[in-house]
Parts: sequence; C-alpha cells; structure tokens
Amino acid sequence: MKVSNSKFAKRLSYLLISAIFLTFIAVILCTITIYNLLIVPLFILLVYLFVVSKTTTIELSGGCITIRKNHPLTLNKFITPFFELPYSRLLGYQITNKFGISKLILKIESKRRNKFILKTSLRGFTNLQKGKIKASFASIFIPPDSSSPIDCVA
Repeated sequence: MKVSNSKFAKRLSYLLISAIFLTFIAVILCTITIYNLLIVPLFILLVYLFVVSKTTTIELSGGCITIRKNHPLTLNKFITPFFELPYSRLLGYQITNKFGISKLILKIESKRRNKFILKTSLRGFTNLQKGKIKASFASIFIPPDSSSPIDCVA
C-alpha cells in the first residue's frame, strides 16, 4: 500500500507561486506605503514554499515501512527514504487529529532496544487515505491469539 499527498502539495506550490507572482506585480505597481504592507506576506509565502512545503509518501509493503519526503517542485524520479524500518521494530502507532492537523506517531524499538517516537504530519492526506493507512497498520498488528486481545495500538 502506497499513499502520498503529492497532488495536494504540488497544487499548493503552484498556487503559492502564483500568489507570489501577483504580489510581486502589485508591489511594482503600487506606492511605497502599500509596498511595505505587501512585502511581509510575500516573504511568508516564499519561506513556506521553499522551507515548509513537503510531499510525504508512506509505503507499507514487503515487510517494511518507508516514509519519503521531498519538495513538491523537484524533478527527481527516485526519492531517498526519510525513514525506513522493518515491521518487527514497530511497537505501535497512532493517528492523532488536533485542531484539524493530523499526525502519524510511530513507536519504534531500535536494534539496541532503545525506544523512540517518530512523528510525521499528514497534511494534505484525505480521510480516505488516512483510513487506508489505519487499515494497513491494523493488519500489521494482528494479535497472536484471538482469545487474548493485546492492545498494540497506543
């Protein structure tokens, strides 16, 4: 199962580029006082576009979890994994939704038995995609004995 928010992120990037271009034209055509009011939103849009904006691809296949992140305007076909681990290292998962912002929280155990948490944003994922992610993680955490349920999902 492979889920990505690349369409959303690319559309948002093109919208931001258009807004930056229109703001830049408005700055050129307007007076100095309006220029001062428009330069701050222009700077915020540029920072958001080039620093914050990322596409996220979550892939659960082959006994491995892979999370890839890249900028939506890159032309590279191969994207190196941001995070990759086998299912055996996964202790639990949780998808939280606070104030309209969804996050995937993974509880992981390292080779040295250290436990840590990885959080990744699910911004731009539809509810259907989030449901697919939940279903895929639920299929990973099947309790060994159905008579004694184990709470794997925290």
